[in-house]
Formats: sequence, structure tokens, C-alpha cells
Amino acid sequence: MPHLNTKYDWYQNGTHIFLTFKVIGDKELAKRINVEFNTREVILTWDGEGLVIPLSNDIDAAHC
Repeated sequence: MPHLNTKYDWYQNGTHIFLTFKVIGDKELAKRINVEFNTREVILTWDGEGLVIPLSNDIDAAHC
């Protein structure tokens, strides 16, 4: 069954956040992932699953 590896890498500087995920078994999964931004987190949802990534600093979610 294809899934998003819960291991991920991220880096946040003063102006950008960089997230890297590994997809196993389904090269089309990235097209089905919904990404939402809140002031202090990034939320990924796909195929009934989800992942919340807390951030170390506030972001302007309206500009993401």
C-alpha cells in the first residue's frame, strides 16, 4: 500500500520553510496531498491520513 513516510526533513529560516518527504509505492501521491498552513504548523492530508508539523516560529499563512 502506498504511503507517505512519516520520516521527513525540514528547515525553517526567517523567510522560508523547506519540507522534504519520501513517498513509497505511489509516484502520484504528491498530487493528492492537501497542504494547509496555520500560524505555527503545516498540515498535510491525503487518502484519509494526515500529518501535522509544528513550526518553531510564526508564519504568515495567508502568503503560503
